[in-house]
Amino acid sequence: MEDLPEDFAALLSRQPLQTGDIIAQRYRLVKPLGGGAMGQVFVAENLSIGRRVAVKLLRAELLVQPAFRKRFQREAEAIAAIEHRNVVRFFDLLVGDPTFLVMEYVSGPTLAEVLRREQRLDPIRAINIAIRLCWALDAAHKAGVVHRDV
Repeated sequence: MEDLPEDFAALLSRQPLQTGDIIAQRYRLVKPLGGGAMGQVFVAENLSIGRRVAVKLLRAELLVQPAFRKRFQREAEAIAAIEHRNVVRFFDLLVGDPTFLVMEYVSGPTLAEVLRREQRLDPIRAINIAIRLCWALDAAHKAGVVHRDV
């Protein structure tokens, strides 16, 4: 990830990617899932096999920072190191135009969506969710990964 394309300035001037765009000649962006300081996450379809995946697109302007490129590489390596049924699988890292991670997509509502809809969880259901979260975090810790968003 140390080498940047010579036409990097052109990357910075491009319009953000959106639903319907095809990236890496293989992934069609289906719908946005979220976003943050690093970039956007989309549901995408792998056109060669018809499988839905999650694609985390890195903001192009972050690629100019060597420390950030290393951080993104480490994130990909960390995700790839964890193998557990409660953790999404890592499939690929593509560096270029654009740079992105490809991960397993798990359909369904987020915990935040469930809480908005139901207001309150039954204590047993909340405990079951917490137990599975702990299993996933334990798998991450065993792989040497600390999840900074939890």
